[in-house]
Amino acid sequence: MLSRKALVAAVSTAVFATAAYVIYPYLQAEPQTVQLVDTTDELQRVTQERFENAERSNELETNYPRALVRETLSEEQAKLFFPGIGSNPSSEYDPLEFIRRAPHFDKWFKFAEHPDGGWQLRTNALGMRNDGEVSETPPDLRVLVTGDSHVEGVCANQESCTFVLGELLAGANPGRSIEVLNAGAGAHNLFNYLGTFERFAYLKPDIYVVVVYGGNDFSASMLLDRYFRKRPAFKTRPHMFEQQDMRAAAGSLLPQELSQDVYFSNNPDDLPLAVELACAFSVELHALCEAQGTELLFVYLPPPTQAQPQHFQDELDDLMSSARMDPKWLGSSSRIADQWLSFLDDRGFECIDLRESFRESEACLYWRTDHHLNVAGHERLGRAVFDRLAEHYPR
Repeated sequence: MLSRKALVAAVSTAVFATAAYVIYPYLQAEPQTVQLVDTTDELQRVTQERFENAERSNELETNYPRALVRETLSEEQAKLFFPGIGSNPSSEYDPLEFIRRAPHFDKWFKFAEHPDGGWQLRTNALGMRNDGEVSETPPDLRVLVTGDSHVEGVCANQESCTFVLGELLAGANPGRSIEVLNAGAGAHNLFNYLGTFERFAYLKPDIYVVVVYGGNDFSASMLLDRYFRKRPAFKTRPHMFEQQDMRAAAGSLLPQELSQDVYFSNNPDDLPLAVELACAFSVELHALCEAQGTELLFVYLPPPTQAQPQHFQDELDDLMSSARMDPKWLGSSSRIADQWLSFLDDRGFECIDLRESFRESEACLYWRTDHHLNVAGHERLGRAVFDRLAEHYPR
């Protein structure tokens, strides 16, 4: 445990890739302490050890571009990538998802920026961010939505993008039963989205909506990709940010966006591999959905500085003043997203790019406190998905 006193720290991207999810709930609940679990050193050691063992055994793979490679993680292995397991009471291990929300979790978090002064984190029996349970009788339309903490929501369940989507679908389909399930969970990335579908495939969703967050989904996925492919450990130097206060760093743009830029500046060879990984993930997920008759919709959610630069330029400039990073590495998310979305279009996969829609909004769509989607952002995301579903699946 770290006290609320200022902590002088050189913050690397891996700290936030593995630890920000543990910090985030505690930032909202004063006067609790901030819990920081940094597994960076251990994760580097284990990743490098796997690489060296594979090198000695001539098991190294150099086939790029390639199909997706993933493994089942034990609980102890999963904790290296998702330290919220065992550290955050709202999270638990899952063999398919790796980490998921605990069932029947119900807690109020103080959050001054929210109009209500806080929000309720409530899950159902399956750990979904829905107040009600999944219908035992299949509805006329069942939509399963996944994503990271932006989708699950730093807000009440009734304010989330999935609730907005459900209300709009119900209004457009009078007399039909509609069910929209929020399977989003903090710390999730591309690998988790595959596991989420596998876990809930028995529900036979009609549509699976996958919201990929550009801020850190790509770099977090690369940490797992290095481990699964037995590649050398990632680097955390020389590019980094100097922060004088860990609490300020955890609530800044750093964990939500800039940590990814730092990751790719320290590991530049991973930038094109991240594009290949996103494409391979999309192909595998599409095949899983197609085999079950589930329609698949990809949604790209941009990070704050790329979505609404007019609202976050001053904060970005302030952070860059303490950066040991060339500004040319800023916006790595958009470079990856451009190529990934182009691939989806070429394949004929349904996708939504929210960048233009978010830039057009005069209202800020992210909380200024921790940079997750705010209530207005959830409304815009939910409506964008509804508009696409209404256009392509009018029934």
